Amino acid sequence: MRPNHFACPMKLVTLLTRWSVIPTERGDAGGISHDGRHSGLSTRSGQVVTLNDDPFGGEGRPSLRELLEPRTVPHSSTPSVHAGKGVTRGKHGNFDQGTAGLIVRKVGGQGRYMLTCAHVLGLAPLGQEVPDSKLVYSPELSECCDIECNNPIGNVVPETLQQLQDNAIQAKVKIGQVDFAVDASLVELAARANASNEVPKIGMVAGIRDLIAEWAISASEPSSSPDGVLSLPVERQIAVQKYGAKTQHSRGKIVALRRVPTKQLSGSQIVPGQAWVFEIEVVPPPGQEPVVEYRLDMQRYLTADPAMTPQAIKAQFDNSGLIVSVGGTPSEPTLIVRGRHFSLPGDSGAPILDNDRKTVGILTQGVKQLVLVTGKTAPVEILTGRSQGIFVEAAFKHLNVELLPPGVTTAGDVVAVPGTAIRRGGPPVDWSAIRAAWTSLESSELGGRLGAVIRRHMAEVRDLVHHNRRVMVTWHRRKGPAFVNAILRGAEQPAWPLPAEIDGVSPVDTLRAMRDVLMMEGSAGLRADLDAHQEYILDLARRATSLPSVLNLPDLMGPPAVRIVNSRGVPGVASVLVRDIDGAHHLLANHHVVHGAGAQDGEAVWALPPSRGDGAPAEPVRLGHAGRGRLGTVKHDGEEYFVDAALVGLGGVQNLPGWLWHTFAGPWPTIVAPPEPGAVVSKHGPATGLTEGILLDVAYPDRPFIDGREFLAPGQLLVGPRDPERVFSASGDSGAALLDEQRRLIGLLWGATAGGDGVACPIAPVLDCLGVTPVGSAEPAGAAREERS
Repeated sequence: MRPNHFACPMKLVTLLTRWSVIPTERGDAGGISHDGRHSGLSTRSGQVVTLNDDPFGGEGRPSLRELLEPRTVPHSSTPSVHAGKGVTRGKHGNFDQGTAGLIVRKVGGQGRYMLTCAHVLGLAPLGQEVPDSKLVYSPELSECCDIECNNPIGNVVPETLQQLQDNAIQAKVKIGQVDFAVDASLVELAARANASNEVPKIGMVAGIRDLIAEWAISASEPSSSPDGVLSLPVERQIAVQKYGAKTQHSRGKIVALRRVPTKQLSGSQIVPGQAWVFEIEVVPPPGQEPVVEYRLDMQRYLTADPAMTPQAIKAQFDNSGLIVSVGGTPSEPTLIVRGRHFSLPGDSGAPILDNDRKTVGILTQGVKQLVLVTGKTAPVEILTGRSQGIFVEAAFKHLNVELLPPGVTTAGDVVAVPGTAIRRGGPPVDWSAIRAAWTSLESSELGGRLGAVIRRHMAEVRDLVHHNRRVMVTWHRRKGPAFVNAILRGAEQPAWPLPAEIDGVSPVDTLRAMRDVLMMEGSAGLRADLDAHQEYILDLARRATSLPSVLNLPDLMGPPAVRIVNSRGVPGVASVLVRDIDGAHHLLANHHVVHGAGAQDGEAVWALPPSRGDGAPAEPVRLGHAGRGRLGTVKHDGEEYFVDAALVGLGGVQNLPGWLWHTFAGPWPTIVAPPEPGAVVSKHGPATGLTEGILLDVAYPDRPFIDGREFLAPGQLLVGPRDPERVFSASGDSGAALLDEQRRLIGLLWGATAGGDGVACPIAPVLDCLGVTPVGSAEPAGAAREERS
């Protein structure tokens, strides 16, 4: 891919995928709800800090490595928690999840505690206690094949827990003449637990910043608007940041104080009240803002208020941190919401720090706006761009604690108990069935190659999972042990379906995350094999529904692709096989690759073989010759489109190696589909590998600069990355096929924007102007076959 193929700086985003909305049974439409606690059983953070148990083994259970080659497997586990990491109370899913706040001690230096939100840890024990309800894990109890893999970090301090089953904040403290809300509880850390106030991506907490004293707001009750909001002048607004278990690192600014309702239990009486928190507005990072569109149920609005209008509903989002507009038609109006969030459910308890890494508060909840949406019985809660925090000084005073000084060690004794993982209930695994499944897996050609890769790298991956912190956290955070357990059970009972997701994590999510971390931490040989085989592995995970379908490998192979380079050294990829009206087969690639740097018709085009596992370079193979192509604007169905495409003729090539014969055997993509805005698409290119994206625009105009010439490029496809941490395409990916979720062909990638969005020609004009149709497989005419390599 040429680096100058994205001259136009504009992004014309016409439609993004729509977010799902979460209905609520609380509240009435039209008001702002302040009980949007950032925790919940439906939000699983999935972050595990330390775990050294074998993800496959246990007493009487051989590891996967032992299935292939006998090996001794040690077991050990040390609990660990750090500010900003996920925490969960109990073993059995009866409590919410949130984020570890600060590591503190009682005033005077006694003990070690982890402070987080009270609503995260839940109610104090009442009557019959739920078994193991005092235990707290970071981020949760981790199991692998019915074995507990991590120890609790400590126990809740019961007297700091909530007393009422209610969403209101249940404590406040008076400082001076003013009440400040407190949503905070303590966990007494186990002696052996490692703990620190080092926040990921921010650093060690440097101290506390007492905003109550700094702003002198305790002398008298602050004046506020009727809705309880006191907006801060710009000079008082403070830049802050947080790291939470759900949204991780985000930045914002404190823009207001807000009086929120409280409920406290006094004897047998519930005493309502009000107290102050501060409000944070997100400062979004550069890049595209997520967009959601809601179809308003105006009939219900007008029943409650005949004067209600879509514009009045929009006005309810003023000063929310979101960009909201009215769309749709007068008869069917919609609300278009654009923006990011400072926090989401699962972030409750996260420490909020200023730019000097001093903590100013603890994240407690988000601000929600309720709207009535067509097809939803209950009002829909829309999280705004604002979140609320409790003042750190109020929390410390209420709990009588102080920040553990940075110079004081927080490390407990490391505990390693070889071979003593806790056994829980459940039938034993039938390892003979596992061996039979493995034999079936290796019986096919692709299965044999993937099996060889697994054998070659199993010891290294296992060592990284056990001893490399980054790999270890990724494996457990992405539910690796749970998926292994599901696969083992599926081998015993093939009719069982494989899980589409576990706690909100799909197999593709897990494999993609492990690929990324192993590409950073693995050896050169492991990285090379991942690069060569990731397409097939991810395609298996995406499409398999049961173990028998996994074993049917030929039907599940991802679309082939051939890395190519022309006679002048311009590289790219060909990932569409086509046939012309005379029956001759060609590979479809980009014109700027096949004819780049002045290459002429008939000149050689070379194929670059897959990377070798030992890291040694492999020799290029003569693939064919540069054929006809088109670079410029064409007309198709009455519309103008830019096309950057050319054919690679395959006739007359002798002695093709085995890997090329295997590639030409297919299956190549054959079904063509029209592009749809908002569709999920994917591509596989040499530079960025297999990436998924969202089709942002199907009529994107560009002005690329190719081989010294500027072109007008109307009617293009613009694709944004689905993963905000990755680009969709980059230089070197030119020629990759753009496929939808049904593996249908919709475009031919030729460029990338400066932000990493992909730009592609729609496939229909390309095929039409070249007079070719896609085919699923081919045997190049006149080509002899070498012995398979």
